[in-house]
Amino acid sequence: MAVMAKLFIRQNFKYYLYLAVILIAVYGLVPQISYFHFSLNQLTRANWGYVYIASGWVLLTFPIAAMTYYLLAIEPIIFSRTVLIQFANNFANRLLPAGIGGIGVSFLYLKNNKHTNSQAAAVVTANDLLGMLGHFILAILVLTIFSHQIVGLNLNRGLKFNDSELLIILAVVMTVLGLSLYYKNRLITGVKRVLKDLYNYRKRPVKVGLALLSSMALTLCNVVGLYFVSRGLNIDLSLAVTLIVFTLGIALGVATPTPGGVGGVEAGMVIGLIAYGTPAAQALAVVLVFRLLSTWFPALIGGVAFVIAERRGYLKF
Repeated sequence: MAVMAKLFIRQNFKYYLYLAVILIAVYGLVPQISYFHFSLNQLTRANWGYVYIASGWVLLTFPIAAMTYYLLAIEPIIFSRTVLIQFANNFANRLLPAGIGGIGVSFLYLKNNKHTNSQAAAVVTANDLLGMLGHFILAILVLTIFSHQIVGLNLNRGLKFNDSELLIILAVVMTVLGLSLYYKNRLITGVKRVLKDLYNYRKRPVKVGLALLSSMALTLCNVVGLYFVSRGLNIDLSLAVTLIVFTLGIALGVATPTPGGVGGVEAGMVIGLIAYGTPAAQALAVVLVFRLLSTWFPALIGGVAFVIAERRGYLKF
């Protein structure tokens, strides 16, 4: 009976974790719903010039993402087609959770460009790994170089957490730790496989280095976009703090088993903005506008891009 109980707990643990993450996202967003009409009022007073600038930075992420794949591709690929595929990726990621859609589209595209299964998997894996590594490097640099700004906010603007926000942060940390423990063996196996795949890049250090810089530039473009949206809604945050807020949203979004991390990303960013002294109505307005620019408008373009790519044979099975 004890063995059966352990097996049952092991099989259902991830579902409990997923449920916990969803509850965290809901818990972070639902209290802000009452501020929704105030958020709409904030939009009427927005400086749309900053928002237009933000949209330019967000759109820039697609050719940058294409450049990363262009540099990592083992067989030659056409840059303009790869940009089209990145828009199609965005559309696919709105349909399937945890980036599965985008990974599948990229894999198919590479397969249709003379990559074997293992080569296509290696390129996609390298792209994802460099994306995480680049974001991690940027976060460390910001915490190291601009720590005085973050600490300054704590002293001057009141980086205060109420009991509810502390509970959310604790729940996020526990959920991430729980997922890490549950997937420990899979993570170890996955890391070994990644290292084996990346070994193929040992003779291409320059291109890998440029691809890492490209991945970091992609993150920076998103952060600058969020920064200008904040400025457009009369919130004055430094780029360093904006990166922290963006990272919190991405972290919770990755752990949320919904297409594109919907709910988790929004909750994480709202919590981050509120934690740094932003009124709830303004925080919600910023996140809504940023997600509209970075997720939903590109998804509309991505739907057209997906159809074009499929008809031109870039995504043949």
